[in-house]
Amino acid sequence: MPTADQVRKTLARALEKAGEGPVELAAAMGIERNYIRDFLQGRKDSLRAEVMLGLSEHFGIPFKDLVVTGKKAKSRTAQS
Repeated sequence: MPTADQVRKTLARALEKAGEGPVELAAAMGIERNYIRDFLQGRKDSLRAEVMLGLSEHFGIPFKDLVVTGKKAKSRTAQS
């Protein structure tokens, strides 16, 4: 599964290919107008599930390619 930066690149390519802007897309999806832009600019590290689903359907991107995964933190017992 991709990192946040990989999802940002995937989404940015899809927007560019479609000739759409993040603010206009967010408004069309009925979400806060800066939500997608903030994610693309790194102000957010992930997207809500309903937004990922909408983006997946809108651009034909597999849902799993929009799910951000990161390095898992070590458990407290493992750090002791």
